[in-house]
Amino acid sequence: MKTASGGRIPSATATDVCDSCYDRHYTTCTECGRILYYDAACYPDEDDEDAPYCRSCAAQFASRNHPIQNYGYKPVPIFYGNGKRFLGVELEIDRGGEYDEHASRLIDLTNESEERIYCKHDGSINCGFEIVTHPMTLEYHETVMPWPELLRSAVNMGYRSHQTSTCGLHVHVNRDSLGDTPAQKEDTIARILFFVENNWNELLKFSRRTVSQMQQWAARYGRKDSPKEVMETG
Repeated sequence: MKTASGGRIPSATATDVCDSCYDRHYTTCTECGRILYYDAACYPDEDDEDAPYCRSCAAQFASRNHPIQNYGYKPVPIFYGNGKRFLGVELEIDRGGEYDEHASRLIDLTNESEERIYCKHDGSINCGFEIVTHPMTLEYHETVMPWPELLRSAVNMGYRSHQTSTCGLHVHVNRDSLGDTPAQKEDTIARILFFVENNWNELLKFSRRTVSQMQQWAARYGRKDSPKEVMETG
């Protein structure tokens, strides 16, 4: 008899599994020992294709062995902090090289106790990569996430971000934090767009982008008299 544990990743439910059912439907994560369905198993180790991993451990394995992931890499998100609004940060850094050893140093520094960040290739960067955080509350970003140490280490390795012409800083917010119903969420989005359109010149200066860059990556909807009209235009 084996016990299958649940969790935030696809796995068996928290119940006992008999040996016969285990042999037919389940396997065990090579890293953490979690029992999971065959369909939920990942096989990230090219040198051992018979070694199953749960998704969380597969993401950690990938980070250890391939620190700079491809652009389309997207692991199962891990949410940090207590609250309703979670922020995911993408920080592009350039000039220090797209070196796995550099990415490993930043990952080891930041993920010492938990997997907080991963790194990705970005074609818009000349000689660097992108640092991506898992979703975190603002309080977690400010008090737990080791941003000062991470940024200091990147600078010491020769990386720059806002002093370049290639890098950007992107912050994603979870849609659930914008309202409890679809109508409330749409209303919040409309008010955000309305604010951007009515403060375009100030936000352009704040972004430190050129007009052509803004038109390429964040084209205007057009200034309107109400948030609803902005949404109707979009």
